[in-house]
Amino acid sequence: MIGITKAAMGFGLMVVLLFLGLHFAVTMLIVSVLGASLYLSPALVEAIGTQF
Repeated sequence: MIGITKAAMGFGLMVVLLFLGLHFAVTMLIVSVLGASLYLSPALVEAIGTQF
């Protein structure tokens, strides 16, 4: 399970990317890949790829 620190990291990253002017969909994709990497593991995310 993702703890409060990892959730806060994701939220902070989302706010920063939106503040920099990235489109909302791109920002959500980046945050979701980061969340999947933290929750599952980077190796599993690379193996599954775009199936998320």
